[in-house]
Amino acid sequence: MTAGRTSHELVMAPYAPARFEYRIWGHAFPELPSPNQEPESREVYLVPAGVDGRNVKFRREALEIKRLLGVRAGLQHWLPALRCVLPLPAAVIEEHLCPELGVAPPPLRRASYDFGQFLADVASALPGVRVVWLVKRRRPFEIAGSRAERTRVTIADVTLESAAIEAERFGWAARATDELELRRAPNIDYVTAIRRILAGQALVAPPDGAQPCG
Repeated sequence: MTAGRTSHELVMAPYAPARFEYRIWGHAFPELPSPNQEPESREVYLVPAGVDGRNVKFRREALEIKRLLGVRAGLQHWLPALRCVLPLPAAVIEEHLCPELGVAPPPLRRASYDFGQFLADVASALPGVRVVWLVKRRRPFEIAGSRAERTRVTIADVTLESAAIEAERFGWAARATDELELRRAPNIDYVTAIRRILAGQALVAPPDGAQPCG
């Protein structure tokens, strides 16, 4: 923890404006800018068994939590609800993280936890919460006033691509969704995709002649 600062001062809640999102999955989106030359990143998602509408992950040395506010015309409306830089204070685990995951906090014997300590002492003791590592290559671009991306994602040895848009204004997000023809496929967020893959369910149709994959 930074000297002279309390755990609550290290928490940004919310850490960005709410935004509308649409995300689809496929084997490839060659019509979009390629992620081949983008740096590889690793993110860790905490996936609870009985709670929907939450996106809880560690990336760039911080805990980030997004909360689903609702769905409008097929676009998901997400609030980036909390961001806390590691090490993670015990108070954040008790007061923010565990309630979002729908679980009781385990005994916390440290004032704060770095990532390794969190995995060993906390994540392993959260009932029904799975720790899932993702590897991503993300190519961002802009369209119709919205942020967009084509991302190559590996989840549990399954590699797929995702195309997505996001914008704070619904009209911009809807226009970008239509310009990229994203409505050709259902809007599936990361946590839903992870759950389906871990359950062995097909997230996208297999190519002709291929066996189904997650």
